[in-house]
Amino acid sequence: MCFPIQPLQNRHGIVDDMRSRLIGVVKWIKLTVLLALLTSAIGHAESKAHTRHPHSGSAHRRPTRADTRTNLSYEKTGSNGDRYREMFAKQNTEIVLDCAVNINFSTSIWVKDGQMVQTILKDNSNNKRVIGHRFLVDASGNLYIDNVRLEDDGKWQCEAEDGFGFVVQGKPIVLTVLDPPKKAYLMIDNRILDPGNPFIPVKENADLTVSCVVDEGNPKASLSWELTLGSMALLDMPELPLEVLNLTETVVDQKAGARNDAHMGKVLRAHHNATLTCFINHIALDQPLNVSVLLNVQYTPSFAISREPGFGFPIREGMPVSLKCDVDSNPKAKPIWQKDDGDPPVMQNPNGFLNFSEIRREHSGWYKCIARHMLGRFSSIGYFLNVHDVEVTQEPDFDVGELSSTGRQVEVSLGGAVQLACPPGISGCWARVESGTGRLDPIGAYQELRLDNVIYQEGGEYRCVAPSKENTKRVEAIRHALSVDVIVTGRPTVMPTNKSITAVSGQPLTLTMEFCANPTYTKVFWIAKNQKVYRPGDADNTIIAYRITNTTTLHCHQAVLFLTKVTAIDTGEYNFIVRSPHGLAEGTFFVNMTYASSYHTPQLKSSSSSETHRITLTTIYLNVIVLLLKNC
Repeated sequence: MCFPIQPLQNRHGIVDDMRSRLIGVVKWIKLTVLLALLTSAIGHAESKAHTRHPHSGSAHRRPTRADTRTNLSYEKTGSNGDRYREMFAKQNTEIVLDCAVNINFSTSIWVKDGQMVQTILKDNSNNKRVIGHRFLVDASGNLYIDNVRLEDDGKWQCEAEDGFGFVVQGKPIVLTVLDPPKKAYLMIDNRILDPGNPFIPVKENADLTVSCVVDEGNPKASLSWELTLGSMALLDMPELPLEVLNLTETVVDQKAGARNDAHMGKVLRAHHNATLTCFINHIALDQPLNVSVLLNVQYTPSFAISREPGFGFPIREGMPVSLKCDVDSNPKAKPIWQKDDGDPPVMQNPNGFLNFSEIRREHSGWYKCIARHMLGRFSSIGYFLNVHDVEVTQEPDFDVGELSSTGRQVEVSLGGAVQLACPPGISGCWARVESGTGRLDPIGAYQELRLDNVIYQEGGEYRCVAPSKENTKRVEAIRHALSVDVIVTGRPTVMPTNKSITAVSGQPLTLTMEFCANPTYTKVFWIAKNQKVYRPGDADNTIIAYRITNTTTLHCHQAVLFLTKVTAIDTGEYNFIVRSPHGLAEGTFFVNMTYASSYHTPQLKSSSSSETHRITLTTIYLNVIVLLLKNC
């Protein structure tokens, strides 16, 4: 068998063959490197996409770990839509923050609040703790914080870099180091209340704001208020008005700690001995803290008069009779009996009893109970004790001729309180008798009427009116007994106390001031802007001070100062002063001046002329433009 003999390749052919093979190898290496770069870029893009879109898939999703004793770790979404993890840790514990990136990285660092943290590599071989260093990282980039402190509170984030220099940021971790509040305290008008004194003294109808403050706590504590009424208030007022439990809370923002203000717009006597409690809730507390105070409401006296034998039983000479006066007030006030505005005929018992062992005819008359209180002098409504010298079987009607005028009067200090009650056995409601017309103006739907913070305008005659027909005859028979004159006494008052008024230049102006005083005023005068004093009846070329006139309200009057023609020199302050034996009061007018609409200053005329000239020129220009357009 013969084989064809192949010709031998020369050296040029061998070199060409090696060159072609080498070119192929280089192409393969380039392709491999390109594929590797492409794979890394895709991984980097996926990592960025994972950071921006937390719901996308990830090859490495390691859970963030917290200390097992707290186990407080939550997924959150920020206001910008980015996801982060919120962690809570107790002080002096150890926690682990996971790097949680989805690439194979070679190096990593940790950043807290934008600043890099110095860390050292954790020795996993012998599991020994590195002394003097609290921030350790393992080979996976996880951060171990030993002996957690308050200064570790903040935003932590891992930054990892792969072999190709790509940097990936892990999900932010907001670490809150728990610091439970230790105590809270209460304040009024920025004054800290003594924790040893559980009472707050406050006047009836006053405005009250109590602040609850906590200076510690991380995160900030949550504060809330609760108002609990005393047992006596619940017994005395089974149907409580809504305003009794009305409490407004206001959270006051501050850098450290927390504050919540409780506001009561009107403190009532039903709030006496009520407990105002502030509760402090915090994530690090197993049970909320609380701090409380009792309200010691200072309220004016109210009176309750009773009789033995009871009302409706006829009183005849020789029988024993007892009158009892109970006063409810805070602080307590002692009841004092009076008969016809004088001393009672028998000695009063310290407990408010007026005991007649054998009552006589001359003991008949008007009895009332008064009390001297820190807020003023207060009086009950008068009660007429009628003693008969004959045997009777039922309580007779009142004899109008026997009624004492002073017995139907109740004197109350300005700003004080008075309580009126219909006579026993009468079902009615209270009305005020209008002066002059005698018309009844209903003001109360119950048998008792209480007037608080009394002013002069509330003085006058009040009458108990029976709504039912069966009581009409009885009411008519004892009408005088059902009518009470409330007499208000005290220092003078002036209305208005402060007012600004605008006068027209060249026109007259009337300043009217109403004032009340009981006892009556002793001196009244005006002080004009030029510091000149005008008494009622004084007058000059520019000002007239009219004489005092009475108003329809008892003890109230009117004073008038008349300016004949207001000019620029009349603008300013005008004072009205009234004095009585009980004090002094002042009212003030501030007079400003304006010009009438028809009045024009020279500047205004010049301006008006200029405006007219401008309008005329504008009209000429428009006419010229119209002519030019027509010619075109």
